Amino acid sequence: MSSLLLLGCPMTQVPKDPKITASPTGSTSTFSGRGLLAVVSLWRVVRVVESAFELSDEAIEAQIEWVVCQFEVLREENKRLLETIAEKDKVIEKLQEELDQSRHACEKFFTKFIDKV
Repeated sequence: MSSLLLLGCPMTQVPKDPKITASPTGSTSTFSGRGLLAVVSLWRVVRVVESAFELSDEAIEAQIEWVVCQFEVLREENKRLLETIAEKDKVIEKLQEELDQSRHACEKFFTKFIDKV
């Protein structure tokens, strides 16, 4: 008896040359049971690998959705920050105009003051 272990499949004892009934009439063939067992075991491996890829595809899709969601959050944050910058620029422009007006008024005042003196 030999044993077969394939990637997590359970150990199975297989006789060296089993006979498998090929037809309902009882005729037998020398088809190897080990070959059939290897095919079945490989099919199990294929199914396990396939399901692992399906899981990893699902995980990848979930990560892609998360990244897209993060980009949406960043887009909204960027929009909000741009609006804040625009508001601050308006405030700066207004303050700059007030400063210019104050400088101009001071220049007029000192010019008149110096002229009087």
